[in-house]
Amino acid sequence: MKRCWHVLTPDTTSCSVVVRRILSLCLMAIVAGACSVDLSRLRGPASSGRDGAADFPAVSDVAGAGGGEDVIGADSELVSFDLPAVNDVAVLDDATDLPGSVAAEDANVPDDVADSSDLAASGEESGAAPPDIGGGGAGGGGGNGGTGAVDANGGAGGDGGNGGAGAVDANGGASGGTGGTGAADANGGRAGDAGIDSGGGAGGTGGDAGFDGGGGASVDPDLVLWYTFDESSGTTVADSSSSGGGLYDGTLGTAGTGGSATFSTDCQVGTHALSLSDSNRGGGYVTAPAPEALAPGDLTIAVWIKLAAATSAENWERVFDFSSGSTSNAFFYLTARASDVSKIPLRFGISKSGHTTAAEQRLESPSAITANAWHHIAIVLPAGATYTGALYIDGVVVATNSAMTLHLSDVVTTTLNWLGRSPFTNDPFFNGSLDDFRIYKRALSATEISALFLLR
Repeated sequence: MKRCWHVLTPDTTSCSVVVRRILSLCLMAIVAGACSVDLSRLRGPASSGRDGAADFPAVSDVAGAGGGEDVIGADSELVSFDLPAVNDVAVLDDATDLPGSVAAEDANVPDDVADSSDLAASGEESGAAPPDIGGGGAGGGGGNGGTGAVDANGGAGGDGGNGGAGAVDANGGASGGTGGTGAADANGGRAGDAGIDSGGGAGGTGGDAGFDGGGGASVDPDLVLWYTFDESSGTTVADSSSSGGGLYDGTLGTAGTGGSATFSTDCQVGTHALSLSDSNRGGGYVTAPAPEALAPGDLTIAVWIKLAAATSAENWERVFDFSSGSTSNAFFYLTARASDVSKIPLRFGISKSGHTTAAEQRLESPSAITANAWHHIAIVLPAGATYTGALYIDGVVVATNSAMTLHLSDVVTTTLNWLGRSPFTNDPFFNGSLDDFRIYKRALSATEISALFLLR
């Protein structure tokens, strides 16, 4: 027990009551964050002769107050008493344990004092590093160019993607797409465009140009005669084959009374086709070079045809006929309507001994060709002493002959080489349209014939 001395004036209550009040106030002051006590608030019980109050000296009147020292006041006696140990004093749970107004005024904790945990959660610390600035978005990749078909131009290269609309110093868009790779005889696609700059960033790199198609040449070197019929006027039919130089250009002409040979926009490939008409055994045609000099051995002949009509008037009309005239026994021809059999097929024939079934080596369609519709025709004659020839219509094999032995070199020298005309004067001129006529000096594969058919 600590020893405490206190000054007692007359009629003063016991020291233990005063001490308890002081301890209570000190404990509450510690809780509230302040440790000052206004002793003038402490009043003892009322007593006579002193206005019902027991006055205590102000703190400033207490001289040399210190732990364990005597506190001397005027007209007082030195009295000692025992104080309870600090651990014997009950801790106050709340301000309601305090007497009177002391609890109301001195024990309040301000409402606006923030808890330390609230401060920690109040947001980012001052001076914290800002988040990293994101790079500009990558540009979209350019689209790949389309694949060209046979003798077609390759697809265009894709444009480069736009640069990301990102932060300063962001990189620009990705490279442009690689140009399209052409198929056989195709030109490569153009280079892709560079990407557009992003905000502050560099533009994307342009894409690579397309590569040439298979074979590396703009035209198949085995394509020795090619009439596209894309002219819009005149009488010259340009040869677009690898032979070049205009050496094998064709010439438009008419014979007999009536008929015509003109270029038309009703076409299947390119921009124009050749339109031929027949009237009273007169009509239009094309004069071509001697084919045996161009493809004496194995060969492929391909052409688009459109019959204007399919009546008896068109029987024996020629798509092409290469011969030395009606008195010669050598022929190489294609007729749209062979009327010596009931099905009136499209027929290819080659002979050096006349127009008889025994003399000719033939390929025939299983049925007649319909009018007013485009059809792709291809005759394929491989090399060999004995070979299998094939007739394709619209990309599909419709006839074969495994007993064929003749080639163009066996027909000797031709002098009448026509498209749309027969050497026989009683035969009609071709009545309809021709487009994309080709002679290759090799036998094309089924895949190549299909590609020609799909070409538009």
